[in-house]
Amino acid sequence: MFGISTFCLHEIPLPEALERLSPHTGYIEVMDEGLHYLESAEPLLSYSARFSIHAPSRGTNIASLLEPIRQASIEVIWQCFLIAAEVNACVIVHPGYFAWAEERVKAQRQLVTSL
Repeated sequence: MFGISTFCLHEIPLPEALERLSPHTGYIEVMDEGLHYLESAEPLLSYSARFSIHAPSRGTNIASLLEPIRQASIEVIWQCFLIAAEVNACVIVHPGYFAWAEERVKAQRQLVTSL
């Protein structure tokens, strides 16, 4: 079965995006960002589609060298996992990023800590 990401409709509210996508597929990836940011599982509960949730990645960084940012990122992603559990969805998580090559080893340690 093929799936469709809500990313293709990121400029419209999530409920409308789900209405447009559900007739075309039984599997939807929700991009948990912007207008599709999930504060609860409620928008997904009235659909029979299988879901995956792409955890927020633009404002999070689980490899951040700044410990408060890393911890806050983990909290945001944890909330995504809690919502995913309510709808039996898998979660896609970005491994974080670093700005300069000199930070790579430290960022990798932060990523391991986050995982």
